Formats: sequence, C-alpha cells, structure tokens
Amino acid sequence: MDIGCNGGDLTLELVQRFRPRSLVGVDIDKTLVKAAVRALARRRAALREAYREAGRLFKSSTSQRPLPPPPPAAVTEAEARAGELAGRATGVTGEASPDEEGGARAAVGAGRAEKAGGLAPGKAGTPGRPLGDRAVRLQRKGLQAELQALRGVRFEVANFLDWGGGRAGEFHAVTCLSVVKWVHINWGDAGLRALLARVADLLAPGGVLVLEPQPWTSYAAAFRKQDMAACEGVHLPQSLKLRPDDIGPELERLGLACVPGGCTPADAAAPGTPANFQRPLLVYQKPLGSAPGGGGGG
Repeated sequence: MDIGCNGGDLTLELVQRFRPRSLVGVDIDKTLVKAAVRALARRRAALREAYREAGRLFKSSTSQRPLPPPPPAAVTEAEARAGELAGRATGVTGEASPDEEGGARAAVGAGRAEKAGGLAPGKAGTPGRPLGDRAVRLQRKGLQAELQALRGVRFEVANFLDWGGGRAGEFHAVTCLSVVKWVHINWGDAGLRALLARVADLLAPGGVLVLEPQPWTSYAAAFRKQDMAACEGVHLPQSLKLRPDDIGPELERLGLACVPGGCTPADAAAPGTPANFQRPLLVYQKPLGSAPGGGGGG
C-alpha cells in the first residue's frame, strides 16, 4: 500500500521492481489520483506494445535465421552422453526446455551443450534455437509478469484516516512518504497517532512499514510557503507536542520493531540525490508472532 500516492510514480516503480500481487495507492487529492490513473494506463499501454514488439522480433528471428548444423554423427552419441552426465550433476536433464520453470538452469545446460557440439538442450538430434531467441523470450516473460502485476494496481481518493478499504492484517508492505507532516499539521497529535495506529493495524505479521519522518524545520517552512496560519482547522507548530523523533517510539509502543540497518539518516541517500530529497527513512516491521491486525502495544 502507498499512502499519499501523489501522481503514482512511486507506486508504479514498486510494481516494476517487486511485482506484488496487488497494490493500492491512496491520496486525498482527487487531481493527483486522476494523474496516477492516467500514468497507470500509459504504463499498461507501453508494456503491451513492448510485449507485441518482442513477439514480432521473436517470430522474425526464428523465421529468418538458419538453424545451426548438426554435429558429426561419429561423436553425437558420446557428446550426448557427456551432456546428460553434466545435466545430472547440475540438476538439468537432456529433456529440459528453457520455456519451463527451470529455464535458468536449462540455460546452463545450453552453454555446455553448445561447447560440446553446437546444440542447445532439446530432444536428441534437434538443433536448438539461437541464444538471441532465448533472450527475447525471457524479455517477453518479464513484460508479461509486470503486466500481470499492474492488473492488481488501483488508486483511490480518500483521507487515509477515514479510509475503510483495508482489512486488519491485509498488507505486507506500506509506504508513507511526504505525508506525516501534513497529517500532523491538519489533524494534530491525535491525527498522527491515528495514522500510525491505522498502519500498525493494517500490516500483516511480518509486514514492513517504510515511513519518512519529515524534519521539524519543514513544518514552519510549510506555513510560510502556503500561508496556512490563516487556514481553519490547522494546528500551529507551537500547539503540537509530538515531534518527528517521537514517531519511532510511537511505532514501538504499537508493537512494531525497527528493522536492523533499515532506518537510514538523510545523509545516507544515494550519490547524486537532490538535496531536497535527502531525507531520513524509518523501516519498521510487525513481528511474525503478532495477531493479524493487532499490535503489541497499547
């Protein structure tokens, strides 16, 4: 789940990298959610076109390239036996196919067979396909996997504090970036605690929260930039008791544990990261022994 999904950039990046079964992005801004929906549609269209193009490349390569010649008959039996023994040693038999689940292991057998006599794995006496075809085929599999993952993506307009679309213990990963400050300013200490408690409730046992605690100095900057002091209902910084440094202890009170090495300071950002994106991250996990939807704290 991506809380405060904005225009969907991070949400779609997560899909591309991790291929989750499902992923929901929630944002209070209707305009941003519409942009995220459009970005999802564009990504799907681009992937479908890339998949079709890979298919055309595969058909073209198999129809135009000549098959490798078979090896001399005098050594075929010996080389086949050597390939069979090598396959047994690596868990790959002579009948393995790169199309099957063991495609990566079959590729190892392909390299050995080609060194021995120019054949990729396959039935005895059947020349294999060129390695370029295999690369195209693997590319199509990757595109198909991402397309499948995108079918499980949806975006919703909602205030997360009031959002009723999730079940306790439903999510294995939750991201909450560039959100905490705005919840804190608009709904005060109680709103921030409600946000953290809601996330802890939604996480499945073993689930992970990645949260950005925006620095306290950015609160005053937000009021200066957007003239929020005159807005009704906002909480002025001087009225807030909680600070960003209190978020970690609050999560621990709710039963979550900091992932060793996961919580990173702002200066740990990757080289070349713009200064305004060099921000600290907290990574917390719900213990495996927790009841679904329940935290270990009060």
